[in-house]
Amino acid sequence: MRYLILIAAIVAPTFANAVYHNEKPKINWPKTKYEDGMCITPTNTSWEWYGQTGYVQDIVYSKYLDGFAYKIKIYGMTGVELYDLFAIPAIDTNTAQVRPCPN
Repeated sequence: MRYLILIAAIVAPTFANAVYHNEKPKINWPKTKYEDGMCITPTNTSWEWYGQTGYVQDIVYSKYLDGFAYKIKIYGMTGVELYDLFAIPAIDTNTAQVRPCPN
């Protein structure tokens, strides 16, 4: 019985500390060609936004795409601001960086 109390005394504070601090799981972010804040343009002429510029807003996990994605704001599409998620491999393969970013 004494050992059970000793084990409980050791384990309880560790468990309570983890619950109290609500520790978040560590995420293994993918290596990407672009970072948030960079501007890009498609090099693939078949893309709908070819000739336009996109602004990388964020890198997120998408349940819809079942993987990590770029959140991109596309300028110049029919006078409206268009935001969309794009799979990282597609963007990394079919785009080039634009410098400086347009205003």
